Amino acid sequence: TTLTGAQRTFVETLCSSAQSLMAILNDILDISKIEAEKLALETLDFDPALVVREVVDLLRGSAQAKEVSLGFEETTPLPALVRGDPTRFRQILFNLAGNAIKFTSAGRVTLRAKTIAQDWKHCRLQFEVEDTGIGISRAQRATLFEPFAQGDASTTRRFGGSGLGLAISKRLVEMMGGALAASSTPGLGSLFSFSVRLGLPSTPQIEVFPPTSVPPAPAIMAGKFRILLAEDNDINQLILRSYMEKRGHSVVVVANGVQAVAAVHAVEFDLVLMDMQMPEMDGEEATRRIRALPSPLGGLPIIALTADAILENRPRYLASGLTGFLTKPIDWHQFDQMLASIGRETSPLPAVALVTPAAGRETPLVDESQVEDLQAMISSGPWAETVALFTRNAVRAIAEMRAVDHPRKLAGPAHDLKGMAANFGAGRLAEVATTLTIGAHAGQIDTALMASLDALVEKTTAALLALEACGQGSNCSDLGQPPPKG
Repeated sequence: TTLTGAQRTFVETLCSSAQSLMAILNDILDISKIEAEKLALETLDFDPALVVREVVDLLRGSAQAKEVSLGFEETTPLPALVRGDPTRFRQILFNLAGNAIKFTSAGRVTLRAKTIAQDWKHCRLQFEVEDTGIGISRAQRATLFEPFAQGDASTTRRFGGSGLGLAISKRLVEMMGGALAASSTPGLGSLFSFSVRLGLPSTPQIEVFPPTSVPPAPAIMAGKFRILLAEDNDINQLILRSYMEKRGHSVVVVANGVQAVAAVHAVEFDLVLMDMQMPEMDGEEATRRIRALPSPLGGLPIIALTADAILENRPRYLASGLTGFLTKPIDWHQFDQMLASIGRETSPLPAVALVTPAAGRETPLVDESQVEDLQAMISSGPWAETVALFTRNAVRAIAEMRAVDHPRKLAGPAHDLKGMAANFGAGRLAEVATTLTIGAHAGQIDTALMASLDALVEKTTAALLALEACGQGSNCSDLGQPPPKG
């Protein structure tokens, strides 16, 4: 119901009091469990940098309300995945950063993180929370981590709280194999730092495909390779994996950057093929994480797979540590040349040229020769099932494009559609997706092109099915028509 001004004030006071009491009760329960040694830590895989960013996002509102700057600095890259208790890890950071904001009336609060030690099974991470607040005297620091301890009575009256947050944080840090310390200068600010020892995932969630029994096709490469393919699109995974397996290579497939970094920890690779746009962690960030690993893991050749052939983006990609580029659709001759260069350690990787359509030439609905090559490569099932997989992915990408709430957000799914269509030989669909991607980057949506996508996917599907009906190695006069009956 509608509230009067006085009623709203009373209700807001009740809510605030209830939240304060709930926070105190939760703290008392936590400290009681810890002292009774009944608090058990969970063991889950999580991204530590993501947890820090979540804490920053949660506290950004309270910092802005006080006009305090709140930031996060990753001094050295953290592991993409660690094994521990993300809830209690978040609680430590939230307590420390929340206190820093509470006791800072002007200036900044900065969270910092770095990896200080790492082997194949464990890592030790260090975190700092620095503020420009009121500071802590030497006498106050002596009892800082004791339960129910605060600076003095005036601190409790002015800032509130139970005095349990730091005591809980210290015990949780110790349970994680670390230590929590504080240094401060009254009037200038404080620095809280802690380290934790966390596990590393031993078996990433990846799918390993051994080499097929099909004899490898003649090629110029120097040998067989174990290749990590980081690609989130099912169709692109199928095409790339099929080609590499037919050449006798062993392929490990992962669907995002987090899994790619974990896979590099777990399996010895000769080469990484890295899609640039993936969920959870993109190719740029994953490349930076791999490059931060100790040798030889950090020195793996990493080749970008991208439908984004914009030259201006290449310096940015190279800055993340990429070795080279392959644009979609993949030129398989260039791919073989690249593998041959990797096999000759003294030779640099060849430059991969951009392939652009000839001026004035109409893009075909489907590239018959490219599709025939795909049919020869893909042996995972009937061609109709492969086409159905392509259609499902295309329809899903279009649905994502239509669900965006801002033109620029259209670029991601349009880019995915472009790469998938190009790899599958669907030239006209790839061309339309390219136009939509460029428009999205400019903040524009071509509504007429968007409206044409459904019919274009339907025609492309019919053309792909018709190509099989016409038979490999033959020409169809009209690939836009459904396959002949009988």
